[in-house]
Amino acid sequence: MTVKKLSTAILLGMSFTTTDDRYDSTFLNNFVTINVLDRIASLPGVGDARLASRQDYGMRVWVNPSKMATLGVTATDIMWRDLTAFKHRTCLPVTNLAS
Repeated sequence: MTVKKLSTAILLGMSFTTTDDRYDSTFLNNFVTINVLDRIASLPGVGDARLASRQDYGMRVWVNPSKMATLGVTATDIMWRDLTAFKHRTCLPVTNLAS
């Protein structure tokens, strides 16, 4: 259990924008979630850092059940691998289980 003391008053608001058409609001939202929020939240005196409007990416994974069984891989293994990659902000090598 984690207990944090914080005020409900908003001290600072930030806006992230881009002039590059390659990046939409979902991309910027994901970028801030991965690269900025944890750093702001870890600053001394900051009780919490959050986005006013979250827009998360979704991912659908199609796998070959018989190949998974052959490799000894379970659906939980795949789910845990993806969550761990996100948590640690690293890219894990992709293994083609569908072929």
